[in-house]
Amino acid sequence: PTILMEQVLIQHKVPFDIIFDELADSFGRYQAVILPGQESLSREIIDRLADYAEKGGTVVFTGNTADYNQWRERRQVNPLLELMGLTGLPSEVAVRQLGKGRLVCIPRIVPNLPGQDRGRADIDAEDRFVRDATSSGGRPFPSSMWLLPVNHLEIRSAIVGGLPHSPSIETGAPLTTVLELLNREKTRETIVHFVNFERQKELGPFRVELKKQYRSKVRSVSLVSPESDLPQELEFTENGDRVVLTVPGMQLYTMVVVAY
Repeated sequence: PTILMEQVLIQHKVPFDIIFDELADSFGRYQAVILPGQESLSREIIDRLADYAEKGGTVVFTGNTADYNQWRERRQVNPLLELMGLTGLPSEVAVRQLGKGRLVCIPRIVPNLPGQDRGRADIDAEDRFVRDATSSGGRPFPSSMWLLPVNHLEIRSAIVGGLPHSPSIETGAPLTTVLELLNREKTRETIVHFVNFERQKELGPFRVELKKQYRSKVRSVSLVSPESDLPQELEFTENGDRVVLTVPGMQLYTMVVVAY
């Protein structure tokens, strides 16, 4: 579930960090904290998650998250489901307001297995996924399984749909394109790397809306690409704390450099 959730975030271009128990004090930096199948959680972490939600954060969890404590002892009652007023996993995505924030339960991340009958995807996909993974000749997660889950659109909507603010970056680039966002403090630049994994297909223009990473006006936006010897200046508009621009297209790789 963790790898497949990361696949959803990567291909839908939702920026994220990976955080661990010792970084629980940093929950407040984020609009959402996602726990895909983290079955062993301490009571302390659960209380911190509840406090984070009370103050306005979104806690998203899936499957058997928090079924066990930190010593892997099964709990009689799942504390996250209890906070939502549920006695068991719901049949579909469930949302519960908690203070200023919300709890979101995604019951299952449904693997997209090669050759699978899509009509039966939610019946036995997880069991088959585990069976195939453990019989793959020492490769517990072969490349054939690195596919967006069947319910990836529902997962993305459940995470992003109720956030108080838009993600740091939104783009119309297709799912076969991924991005990385980097801030260079020394030069006060934001660099957005785009990579097109469908290399045989040149992409047409696509829109990018970026949250300004520095509190000053944008001086310029330029495009750097292997297809051009020199940077290309791009037109842009500033709308409050957002910068809106259009990438004119790309073959394999390009960088957008926003200078403040």
